[in-house]
Amino acid sequence: MLLDEDVGPSSTADDLPASMRFLPPDKDRRFQRSRVEARALHRHLVDEVGRRFGAARPRIILCCGKCRVGSTPLANVFGHAEIPALYQPMKTLLRHRLVGEVCPEMNLSLDQPVVFIKETFGPYVAAECTFSPLQVLLDAGFRSEDIQVILMERRPEATIKSWWHCWEKRIKSEDLLELFSSASCNVYQIAATAAQHGVDVEYYFHEESKNPNLAIPRLFESLGLLDRFDTSILGNWRPNGSRRLGTNAAVRFFKQPLDYDIEGIHLELDEYRFVEQRSEGGGMVLSDDDAAVIEDLSQLYEQLRHRADLKRRGTSPLKP
Repeated sequence: MLLDEDVGPSSTADDLPASMRFLPPDKDRRFQRSRVEARALHRHLVDEVGRRFGAARPRIILCCGKCRVGSTPLANVFGHAEIPALYQPMKTLLRHRLVGEVCPEMNLSLDQPVVFIKETFGPYVAAECTFSPLQVLLDAGFRSEDIQVILMERRPEATIKSWWHCWEKRIKSEDLLELFSSASCNVYQIAATAAQHGVDVEYYFHEESKNPNLAIPRLFESLGLLDRFDTSILGNWRPNGSRRLGTNAAVRFFKQPLDYDIEGIHLELDEYRFVEQRSEGGGMVLSDDDAAVIEDLSQLYEQLRHRADLKRRGTSPLKP
Protein backbone atom coordinates (compact mmCIF):
# COMPACT_ATOMS: atom_id res chain seq x y z
CA MET A 1 0.00 0.00 0.00
CA LEU A 2 1.59 3.24 -1.18
CA LEU A 3 0.52 6.48 0.44
CA ASP A 4 0.72 8.71 -2.63
CA GLU A 5 -1.00 6.24 -4.95
CA ASP A 6 -3.74 5.29 -2.51
CA VAL A 7 -4.67 8.78 -1.41
CA GLY A 8 -4.64 10.39 -4.82
CA PRO A 9 -5.64 13.96 -5.54
CA SER A 10 -8.06 15.93 -3.41
CA SER A 11 -11.70 15.36 -4.33
CA THR A 12 -14.89 17.30 -3.79
CA ALA A 13 -18.36 16.01 -2.96
CA ASP A 14 -19.23 16.25 -6.66
CA ASP A 15 -16.41 13.84 -7.53
CA LEU A 16 -17.57 11.14 -5.14
CA PRO A 17 -19.55 8.08 -6.24
CA ALA A 18 -23.29 8.44 -5.62
CA SER A 19 -23.15 6.06 -2.65
CA MET A 20 -20.75 8.43 -0.85
CA ARG A 21 -22.50 11.73 -1.63
CA PHE A 22 -25.04 11.06 1.07
CA LEU A 23 -23.80 10.42 4.59
CA PRO A 24 -25.92 7.95 6.59
CA PRO A 25 -27.03 8.42 10.21
CA ASP A 26 -26.05 6.04 12.98
CA LYS A 27 -28.45 3.14 13.43
CA ASP A 28 -30.04 4.65 16.55
CA ARG A 29 -30.19 8.15 14.98
CA ARG A 30 -28.70 9.44 18.20
CA PHE A 31 -25.80 11.37 16.71
CA GLN A 32 -27.35 12.10 13.32
CA ARG A 33 -31.08 12.32 12.76
CA SER A 34 -31.19 11.63 9.01
CA ARG A 35 -28.92 11.21 6.04
CA VAL A 36 -27.25 14.36 4.77
CA GLU A 37 -25.77 15.38 1.44
CA ALA A 38 -22.00 15.78 1.76
CA ARG A 39 -21.94 18.85 -0.52
CA ALA A 40 -24.69 20.62 1.42
CA LEU A 41 -22.99 19.86 4.74
CA HIS A 42 -19.69 21.23 3.44
CA ARG A 43 -21.42 24.38 2.16
CA HIS A 44 -23.05 24.86 5.56
CA LEU A 45 -19.66 24.68 7.29
CA VAL A 46 -18.12 27.11 4.81
CA ASP A 47 -20.91 29.63 5.32
CA GLU A 48 -20.85 29.33 9.11
CA VAL A 49 -17.07 29.55 9.42
CA GLY A 50 -17.01 32.57 7.12
CA ARG A 51 -19.76 34.28 9.09
CA ARG A 52 -18.32 33.56 12.53
CA PHE A 53 -14.82 34.73 11.60
CA GLY A 54 -16.35 37.86 10.10
CA ALA A 55 -13.81 40.03 8.32
CA ALA A 56 -10.93 38.52 10.32
CA ARG A 57 -8.61 36.21 8.40
CA PRO A 58 -5.75 35.46 10.82
CA ARG A 59 -2.97 33.03 10.13
CA ILE A 60 -4.32 29.58 10.97
CA ILE A 61 -2.43 26.66 12.48
CA LEU A 62 -4.78 23.77 11.67
CA CYS A 63 -4.06 20.61 13.64
CA CYS A 64 -5.79 17.57 12.14
CA GLY A 65 -5.91 13.91 13.05
CA LYS A 66 -8.29 11.16 14.01
CA CYS A 67 -9.55 11.14 17.59
CA ARG A 68 -7.26 9.92 20.39
CA VAL A 69 -3.91 10.98 18.95
CA GLY A 70 -3.00 13.52 21.64
CA SER A 71 -4.24 16.68 19.96
CA THR A 72 -5.92 18.19 23.04
CA PRO A 73 -2.72 18.27 25.16
CA LEU A 74 -0.93 19.76 22.16
CA ALA A 75 -3.66 22.42 21.91
CA ASN A 76 -2.95 23.27 25.55
CA VAL A 77 0.69 23.85 24.71
CA PHE A 78 -0.28 26.42 22.08
CA GLY A 79 -2.80 27.98 24.43
CA HIS A 80 -0.19 28.39 27.14
CA ALA A 81 2.03 30.04 24.51
CA GLU A 82 -0.71 32.71 24.34
CA ILE A 83 -1.89 31.58 20.92
CA PRO A 84 -5.70 31.24 20.93
CA ALA A 85 -6.43 27.49 20.82
CA LEU A 86 -9.89 26.55 19.53
CA TYR A 87 -11.32 23.10 20.22
CA GLN A 88 -13.07 21.68 17.15
CA PRO A 89 -15.16 24.67 16.05
CA MET A 90 -15.94 23.10 12.68
CA LYS A 91 -16.85 19.70 14.08
CA THR A 92 -19.02 21.45 16.66
CA LEU A 93 -20.90 23.23 13.86
CA LEU A 94 -21.18 19.92 12.01
CA ARG A 95 -22.55 18.07 15.05
CA HIS A 96 -25.26 20.64 15.69
CA ARG A 97 -26.26 20.40 12.03
CA LEU A 98 -26.44 16.60 12.18
CA VAL A 99 -28.90 16.64 15.09
CA GLY A 100 -30.98 19.48 13.65
CA GLU A 101 -29.97 22.11 16.18
CA VAL A 102 -28.81 25.68 15.73
CA CYS A 103 -25.27 25.97 17.05
CA PRO A 104 -24.97 28.49 19.90
CA GLU A 105 -23.22 31.72 19.01
CA MET A 106 -19.54 31.09 18.33
CA ASN A 107 -17.58 34.25 17.71
CA LEU A 108 -14.34 33.33 15.97
CA SER A 109 -13.43 36.91 15.06
CA LEU A 110 -10.39 37.13 17.31
CA ASP A 111 -8.08 40.12 17.30
CA GLN A 112 -5.01 37.90 17.07
CA PRO A 113 -2.47 37.39 14.28
CA VAL A 114 -2.27 33.60 14.79
CA VAL A 115 -4.99 31.14 15.81
CA PHE A 116 -4.58 27.42 16.54
CA ILE A 117 -7.52 25.20 15.53
CA LYS A 118 -7.72 21.56 16.58
CA GLU A 119 -10.05 19.37 14.48
CA THR A 120 -10.29 15.60 14.83
CA PHE A 121 -12.05 12.95 12.77
CA GLY A 122 -14.61 10.58 14.28
CA PRO A 123 -15.82 8.83 16.22
CA TYR A 124 -19.60 8.46 15.94
CA VAL A 125 -20.75 8.87 12.32
CA ALA A 126 -19.28 8.95 8.83
CA ALA A 127 -19.83 12.71 8.51
CA GLU A 128 -17.42 13.31 11.41
CA CYS A 129 -14.85 10.98 9.88
CA THR A 130 -14.76 12.41 6.37
CA PHE A 131 -15.22 16.20 6.56
CA SER A 132 -12.36 18.42 5.45
CA PRO A 133 -11.60 21.37 7.76
CA LEU A 134 -8.82 22.46 5.41
CA GLN A 135 -11.16 22.66 2.42
CA VAL A 136 -13.69 24.52 4.58
CA LEU A 137 -11.10 27.18 5.44
CA LEU A 138 -9.99 27.54 1.83
CA ASP A 139 -13.55 27.85 0.57
CA ALA A 140 -14.33 30.34 3.36
CA GLY A 141 -11.71 32.72 1.95
CA PHE A 142 -8.54 31.88 3.85
CA ARG A 143 -5.50 32.03 1.59
CA SER A 144 -3.40 28.89 1.29
CA GLU A 145 -0.28 30.84 2.32
CA ASP A 146 -2.03 31.84 5.57
CA ILE A 147 -2.71 28.24 6.62
CA GLN A 148 -0.26 25.74 8.07
CA VAL A 149 -1.42 22.19 8.73
CA ILE A 150 -0.14 19.93 11.48
CA LEU A 151 -0.98 16.34 10.63
CA MET A 152 -1.10 14.35 13.87
CA GLU A 153 -0.83 10.58 13.97
CA ARG A 154 -0.48 7.74 16.46
CA ARG A 155 0.22 4.07 15.88
CA PRO A 156 -3.07 2.53 14.68
CA GLU A 157 -2.87 -0.51 16.94
CA ALA A 158 -2.71 1.75 20.01
CA THR A 159 -5.30 4.21 18.71
CA ILE A 160 -7.98 1.63 17.93
CA LYS A 161 -7.63 0.30 21.49
CA SER A 162 -8.12 3.82 22.81
CA TRP A 163 -11.25 4.21 20.66
CA TRP A 164 -12.60 0.97 22.11
CA HIS A 165 -11.76 2.01 25.65
CA CYS A 166 -13.55 5.36 25.27
CA TRP A 167 -16.55 4.47 23.12
CA GLU A 168 -17.34 0.75 23.28
CA LYS A 169 -20.62 1.55 25.09
CA ARG A 170 -21.61 4.29 22.63
CA ILE A 171 -20.60 2.87 19.23
CA LYS A 172 -21.73 -0.53 18.00
CA SER A 173 -18.75 -2.86 17.74
CA GLU A 174 -19.51 -3.74 14.12
CA ASP A 175 -19.32 -0.03 13.22
CA LEU A 176 -16.30 1.03 15.25
CA LEU A 177 -13.54 -0.29 12.99
CA GLU A 178 -15.21 1.03 9.84
CA LEU A 179 -15.48 4.49 11.37
CA PHE A 180 -11.90 4.27 12.63
CA SER A 181 -10.65 3.32 9.17
CA SER A 182 -12.54 6.21 7.54
CA ALA A 183 -11.16 8.68 10.09
CA SER A 184 -7.65 7.34 9.58
CA CYS A 185 -7.81 7.64 5.80
CA ASN A 186 -9.15 11.17 6.05
CA VAL A 187 -5.80 12.27 7.50
CA TYR A 188 -4.16 11.33 4.20
CA GLN A 189 -6.93 13.04 2.23
CA ILE A 190 -6.09 16.24 4.10
CA ALA A 191 -2.47 15.78 3.06
CA ALA A 192 -3.59 15.47 -0.57
CA THR A 193 -5.73 18.61 -0.32
CA ALA A 194 -2.80 20.52 1.19
CA ALA A 195 -0.50 19.40 -1.62
CA GLN A 196 -3.05 20.41 -4.26
CA HIS A 197 -3.40 23.93 -2.84
CA GLY A 198 0.22 24.51 -1.82
CA VAL A 199 -0.53 24.53 1.91
CA ASP A 200 2.47 23.82 4.12
CA VAL A 201 2.23 20.61 6.17
CA GLU A 202 4.13 19.72 9.31
CA TYR A 203 3.95 16.31 10.95
CA TYR A 204 3.63 15.43 14.60
CA PHE A 205 3.36 11.96 16.11
CA HIS A 206 1.93 11.08 19.50
CA GLU A 207 5.05 9.10 20.32
CA GLU A 208 7.14 12.29 20.07
CA SER A 209 5.56 13.52 23.29
CA LYS A 210 7.93 11.14 25.09
CA ASN A 211 10.54 13.86 24.61
CA PRO A 212 8.62 17.17 24.66
CA ASN A 213 11.69 19.30 25.33
CA LEU A 214 12.91 18.30 21.88
CA ALA A 215 9.66 17.76 19.97
CA ILE A 216 7.77 20.92 20.90
CA PRO A 217 10.49 23.51 20.17
CA ARG A 218 11.20 21.69 16.90
CA LEU A 219 7.49 21.92 16.00
CA PHE A 220 7.32 25.60 16.94
CA GLU A 221 10.43 26.31 14.89
CA SER A 222 9.00 24.54 11.85
CA LEU A 223 5.91 26.74 12.14
CA GLY A 224 7.96 29.92 12.46
CA LEU A 225 6.82 30.36 16.06
CA LEU A 226 10.02 29.65 17.96
CA ASP A 227 9.79 33.10 19.56
CA ARG A 228 6.57 31.89 21.25
CA PHE A 229 8.23 28.86 22.83
CA ASP A 230 9.40 28.79 26.42
CA THR A 231 9.85 25.69 28.55
CA SER A 232 7.27 27.07 30.99
CA ILE A 233 4.44 26.31 28.53
CA LEU A 234 5.08 22.57 28.99
CA GLY A 235 4.14 22.47 32.69
CA ASN A 236 2.42 23.99 35.68
CA TRP A 237 -0.99 23.56 34.05
CA ARG A 238 -3.93 24.38 36.28
CA PRO A 239 -7.13 22.31 36.50
CA ASN A 240 -10.15 24.24 35.28
CA GLY A 241 -12.59 22.58 37.71
CA SER A 242 -14.42 20.56 35.08
CA ARG A 243 -14.30 16.77 35.05
CA ARG A 244 -15.58 16.87 31.49
CA LEU A 245 -12.81 19.09 30.17
CA GLY A 246 -9.92 18.04 32.39
CA THR A 247 -6.87 20.30 32.53
CA ASN A 248 -7.68 22.40 29.50
CA ALA A 249 -7.90 25.94 30.84
CA ALA A 250 -5.83 27.23 27.93
CA VAL A 251 -8.20 25.83 25.29
CA ARG A 252 -11.43 27.47 24.16
CA PHE A 253 -14.25 24.90 24.07
CA PHE A 254 -17.67 25.22 22.43
CA LYS A 255 -21.00 23.80 23.54
CA GLN A 256 -21.73 20.36 22.08
CA PRO A 257 -25.12 18.78 21.43
CA LEU A 258 -26.25 16.86 24.50
CA ASP A 259 -25.62 13.33 23.21
CA TYR A 260 -22.07 14.25 22.20
CA ASP A 261 -21.18 15.76 25.57
CA ILE A 262 -19.57 13.17 27.86
CA GLU A 263 -17.22 13.20 30.83
CA GLY A 264 -13.90 11.44 31.21
CA ILE A 265 -12.48 11.87 27.72
CA HIS A 266 -9.82 14.35 28.85
CA LEU A 267 -7.29 13.51 31.53
CA GLU A 268 -6.24 15.78 34.38
CA LEU A 269 -2.71 16.66 33.29
CA ASP A 270 -0.46 19.23 34.93
CA GLU A 271 2.13 19.10 32.17
CA TYR A 272 2.64 18.05 28.57
CA ARG A 273 3.85 14.46 28.53
CA PHE A 274 3.42 11.10 26.88
CA VAL A 275 0.22 9.31 27.94
CA GLU A 276 -0.37 5.69 27.07
CA GLN A 277 -2.77 4.39 29.71
CA ARG A 278 -5.84 4.89 27.54
CA SER A 279 -4.83 2.24 25.00
CA GLU A 280 -6.20 -0.75 26.90
CA GLY A 281 -8.16 -2.92 24.52
CA GLY A 282 -10.49 -4.45 27.09
CA GLY A 283 -12.74 -6.98 25.43
CA MET A 284 -11.92 -5.91 21.89
CA VAL A 285 -11.41 -8.89 19.62
CA LEU A 286 -10.29 -8.36 16.03
CA SER A 287 -11.13 -10.82 13.30
CA ASP A 288 -8.48 -11.73 10.74
CA ASP A 289 -10.04 -9.23 8.32
CA ASP A 290 -10.05 -6.52 11.00
CA ALA A 291 -6.42 -7.22 11.81
CA ALA A 292 -5.58 -6.91 8.11
CA VAL A 293 -7.20 -3.45 8.04
CA ILE A 294 -5.12 -2.34 11.02
CA GLU A 295 -2.02 -3.71 9.31
CA ASP A 296 -2.79 -1.67 6.17
CA LEU A 297 -3.27 1.46 8.28
CA SER A 298 0.00 0.71 10.07
CA GLN A 299 1.78 0.66 6.71
CA LEU A 300 0.31 4.09 5.91
CA TYR A 301 1.45 5.31 9.32
CA GLU A 302 5.03 4.15 8.64
CA GLN A 303 5.00 5.83 5.24
CA LEU A 304 3.84 9.09 6.82
CA ARG A 305 6.67 8.84 9.33
CA HIS A 306 9.08 8.33 6.46
CA ARG A 307 7.63 11.38 4.69
CA ALA A 308 8.06 13.41 7.89
CA ASP A 309 11.67 12.26 8.25
CA LEU A 310 12.44 13.30 4.68
CA LYS A 311 10.97 16.74 5.21
CA ARG A 312 12.87 17.25 8.45
CA ARG A 313 16.09 16.38 6.65
CA GLY A 314 15.26 18.88 3.94
CA THR A 315 14.53 16.26 1.27
CA SER A 316 11.28 16.57 -0.67
CA PRO A 317 8.94 13.66 0.18
CA LEU A 318 6.94 14.18 -3.02
CA LYS A 319 7.38 12.09 -6.10
CA PRO A 320 8.91 13.80 -9.14
